[in-house]
Amino acid sequence: MLRYQAYPYQKFGQATGTVLTISRTALSASELSGSSPQTTQQEPMFKITVELARQDIQAYGKQIPLQAGLLLEADIMHERRTIVEWMMEPLISLTGKL
Repeated sequence: MLRYQAYPYQKFGQATGTVLTISRTALSASELSGSSPQTTQQEPMFKITVELARQDIQAYGKQIPLQAGLLLEADIMHERRTIVEWMMEPLISLTGKL
């Protein structure tokens, strides 16, 4: 789930995409500065390439094209489970099976 800083998700919603690549090692902000906008983040980060599901955003009744360099926050969903599987997780972790 992607949240663009220029378009607050509480008003404009969240975008989706598919992760294409993830760097094998964490990079410092200075190592990332050549390929991304300036960040105030000081901890090491992983560089992730995402294919966006849409190249625009619905705002004020119009489709506004996204521009390169927009800052965003993202949540990466790496697995899918049913509600029952989530509820049974403590039991599964103890026994190793469902």
